[in-house]
Amino acid sequence: MTNPPLIPVILAGGKGERFWPLSRKHRPKQFLSLDGSGRSLLQATCDRLLAIAGGWDAVWVVTASHLADGVREQLPELPEANLLIEPEGRDTAPAVTWSTLEITQRYGRDAVLGFFPADHWIADEATFQATLVAAAELARQEAAI
Repeated sequence: MTNPPLIPVILAGGKGERFWPLSRKHRPKQFLSLDGSGRSLLQATCDRLLAIAGGWDAVWVVTASHLADGVREQLPELPEANLLIEPEGRDTAPAVTWSTLEITQRYGRDAVLGFFPADHWIADEATFQATLVAAAELARQEAAI
């Protein structure tokens, strides 16, 4: 299997407290559309990363069990095997560790991963994507983080 240039891992946890009353435990900020586009922050994050990943097969999402159905609803193209569901949220480090182990099993130790919050808004997507491509290439050439 040929590795994609970058395997994005979207961290889609959350407690739904930051944008209360719009967000709730089962509808945190990443499920909201805040720019009038009709696309949630989670969907917009995937949109930005799909071309770099080379398609849905290389996109991964880590989420909490109480948010898994919402992720499936918002990202129906995401392969079920690429949805890692934590039984209990334990913050970023365990999510990064678990996803790294799973992706390494599938793609090997030479895979280049990037970790992205599901709820960020990026104004200049072209520059963001160009920066990611350059960073992934540097990581590949230098065998570095």
